[in-house]
Amino acid sequence: MKILIYNWTPQGENGGGVAVYVNNILAHIEQHPDEFPWQIIFLSSGYYYDSSGSAYIRQLSPYHGFNSYTIVNSPAFAPHGGPAAMYKRMNRDKSLLHLIGQFIEEQGGFDVIHFQSFEGLAPNVLSLKECYPQTRFVHSLHDYGFYCSNVKLWNTEGYNCFRSERHPCGQCMSFTLNTAFYQMVSYRRRQQAGSKATIIDRLYNRLYNKYVNILPAPIKRLRQNQLFCELQQYRKQLIQNINCYIDVELAVSQRVGEIATHFGIDSKKIQVSYIGTKVADHPLPPRSIGDETGEPFVLLYMGYINVVKGAYLLLDALETLPASEAHNISLRFASKVDKLSDRQRIEALREKYASVEIIDGYTHDDFPRIFQGVHLGIVPPVWEDNLPQVTIETIAHGVPALTSCYGGAHELNNHPMFMFKDEDELVQRIITIKNTPKLLKEYWEYTQPLTTMAFHMMQLGRVYKGF
Repeated sequence: MKILIYNWTPQGENGGGVAVYVNNILAHIEQHPDEFPWQIIFLSSGYYYDSSGSAYIRQLSPYHGFNSYTIVNSPAFAPHGGPAAMYKRMNRDKSLLHLIGQFIEEQGGFDVIHFQSFEGLAPNVLSLKECYPQTRFVHSLHDYGFYCSNVKLWNTEGYNCFRSERHPCGQCMSFTLNTAFYQMVSYRRRQQAGSKATIIDRLYNRLYNKYVNILPAPIKRLRQNQLFCELQQYRKQLIQNINCYIDVELAVSQRVGEIATHFGIDSKKIQVSYIGTKVADHPLPPRSIGDETGEPFVLLYMGYINVVKGAYLLLDALETLPASEAHNISLRFASKVDKLSDRQRIEALREKYASVEIIDGYTHDDFPRIFQGVHLGIVPPVWEDNLPQVTIETIAHGVPALTSCYGGAHELNNHPMFMFKDEDELVQRIITIKNTPKLLKEYWEYTQPLTTMAFHMMQLGRVYKGF
């Protein structure tokens, strides 16, 4: 079977969780060639730019032994969340359709094209299905980029768009992001060439920012509305093409599938497919809860300190939690704390908690230390986080996870006491679980089996073959 895997970021570059997922797929295929005799080719787009201007395909160094290519100078800049003006370019672009079609011909065709994202592509690229009707077109729904300009359904004012009646998308599409497309392309060019900003670059940025600041508010709003119209057109084109040309939409959680259906993707095309992870291959047994009278109850937070990950919601809850309950709780933050104000908030918790520990950044090699002695992990995203990897990692290390009701994190365990919807409920859940040790044992009766890479790859094989 010959498969083309697409993602916007080249493998080996920092592409977040999706890049890790693709890496795990390629590594598993490489390690099990007899079980998966697949010929894999990897393609990326929207990451590399140079001074030549026109889009073209460059071959990169092999990754896990598989051939890798990238589209340089793509008219569709990636990732989303960048210049809003790029939607106008993507809605009208035909060069990517021609370039990728030519690439498929040169490679001799594919049995499957698996899109990990549509970032870096124009919506009309999916119409290549008309030229290759026997090729399976598969898309993994890792985020909401098919609908939302910042892919998270999270507004710049600081609220969850999907849970709100307000959808002022224009607010996320600031006028200042218009010619920022060319600024970001210029930055990517310098990044690849290893050079610094020239005097002309710096002068342009300064004049541009000054120009934007003196514009009257009505003109800024007019430009926002124009950009929003382009986003609406992009949504319409992409969702229509998904429904017309994609054979299977793989939702990484049930919640993601529900949201995709809400925004117009055909529910008959959606299959829930929890991603496979290496940590699920060798899960640790649940921590033994015995007589620990006098020992602090250890809470763990892993991940970024920002709004959407729920870190500030957690800090608010920890500050609210009564001192009478906090005195025998130890806090552990496995987080890179860059902002001084964040560090000061965390350090201030020492006044009423038994102890506070900050592990300033981590890798998988640090997991034994991070999870040692932990009673409860907290995963508090306030956006519709598709399936937080940290939830899987926590459960795989024998630690119960208390999760927010947003996104797919709570689907891995349906115990009602290990889910919360707001700050008040989070405070009450922490107190109740701490004071009721049997809940930590009950948790495992409600936990869903974690998806191993072997099981996930078997699922992918069936999808690729059309079963």
